[in-house]
Amino acid sequence: MVEMIARLYKIEKEHRLLDIEERHRARQETSKPILDEIRLWLDVNIPRTPPKGALGEAMAYMDKYWPRLIRYCERSDREAYPKGRQSSFYTAQKIATPKERVQAPSQNDGLQ
Repeated sequence: MVEMIARLYKIEKEHRLLDIEERHRARQETSKPILDEIRLWLDVNIPRTPPKGALGEAMAYMDKYWPRLIRYCERSDREAYPKGRQSSFYTAQKIATPKERVQAPSQNDGLQ
């Protein structure tokens, strides 16, 4: 899961300077399949995971906010991670992994 989320960050970094149409096409071709893979993973694993654990809480968070998580891919006029706000993927990742393994994207990444 962490690797899939990292791929989404990388894609956004690579495509942040494209115009709206090109960014939309890039997100549909590269990000959407990863998002579909994450959604499938969630659907399979939510019923198998204890809801009170860190992973269960992170998965419930992602499930609850899924429409917001994928909105950037549907509307490419929007930034994936609006300035001054952390992404919901980052929040879910932070809940599910030890602090020393999670880093928020920096402003230098162009993802905020």
